[in-house]
Amino acid sequence: MLLAAASHQFPAITVPGGPVVGQPTRLLDAWTPSPLVMWAPEFHYASHSIRFEVHDGQSSAPRPTGIKSRLSDIASRRKEAIRFQDSQLVFDVRYDDNSNVAHILQNQIGVGLIALEALQDVISTRDLVFIVNQGTPQYALDLFRTMQCEAISSDAPVEGNLLSSNPRKLLLRAVAGRWLHRRAVELGIVSDSRVTGDRVFLARRGRRSLTNHEKISQLLQEHDFRTVLLEELSIPEQIQCVVGAETIFGMHGAALGYLLLRGEEISDKGLLLESFPCGYATNWCRAMCGLNGLKWIGLMGSFADQASDALAPSRQPRLMESADYELDAGTISRILAPPTLNALGDNPWMKLGSNFAVHLPADAYSQLQNQRFLIDNEGST
Repeated sequence: MLLAAASHQFPAITVPGGPVVGQPTRLLDAWTPSPLVMWAPEFHYASHSIRFEVHDGQSSAPRPTGIKSRLSDIASRRKEAIRFQDSQLVFDVRYDDNSNVAHILQNQIGVGLIALEALQDVISTRDLVFIVNQGTPQYALDLFRTMQCEAISSDAPVEGNLLSSNPRKLLLRAVAGRWLHRRAVELGIVSDSRVTGDRVFLARRGRRSLTNHEKISQLLQEHDFRTVLLEELSIPEQIQCVVGAETIFGMHGAALGYLLLRGEEISDKGLLLESFPCGYATNWCRAMCGLNGLKWIGLMGSFADQASDALAPSRQPRLMESADYELDAGTISRILAPPTLNALGDNPWMKLGSNFAVHLPADAYSQLQNQRFLIDNEGST
């Protein structure tokens, strides 16, 4: 039974273009390898809305795949449903990744906070409960707790006043930052004061890591960066490390999701240097930087033969997602030179890049799922 419904309308948003610096290549000069410098185009997101509904009903965890998983699924569905009080608003987010910091912030807590604001005139409760998958790691539960959001880990069905959103995920994930930053300020986790002069290198273990990590780490230390492994810090310390730094050198990954908690007031002097494998660049971090006033530079890793399979529009876009890669120390050193960083705001490519902006209409979410998108080149599509 439908108990309440409300929508939130997002204005049209432009994600600025930005420079991407690749590794030395002979593509520009057959005899003298030089870095390939590119310009990522603007993205224009049309005004769009998200609709929230509250139903009195039941929700179950998504059905897993595989024989063992199906047996486990049968066992979980035999469990007695957890019944919540009428004063509680239940947001079942087990359809999403409950172990990814960025997903938790932008798709789960962020959407939940937007829903509470949109529904405030039609429901009386502010007691939001998140249902996450059984086995959700402790650091993820700690993130919910740090943001003062109750999270219950279970594979059993749940009953009560269930919150749903359509679409389930935000068209532009970065818009959740406004609500997340406000929440973090209210809780005293971050402040609206300006950042310190900190330079931080967010090191990474496991997949999508640098094969020449030690060399790059040493180079960054020579430019006053301190190396940080976020998993060695508490959740509040992780947030404060990313939010408080003025210059961040980080590899594409969930940890950069903490950028969502930076507000415009503390981001006007910030800079993110984001590195990623060749063949796997996204506008996710660039969008967060664009909405919060940070400058952004993309750093493309060494070219791998299989990357060519990911570059064609008809191929698998996530082929290189987890690939390890190398960054050229000489190129990084040139980027960190003061004349380069100081000239970022005056890049002559910006006007040229705007002619190749990507326009995403309000129904782009469904279009992208069908691998269709619009590229506007001076009026043609």
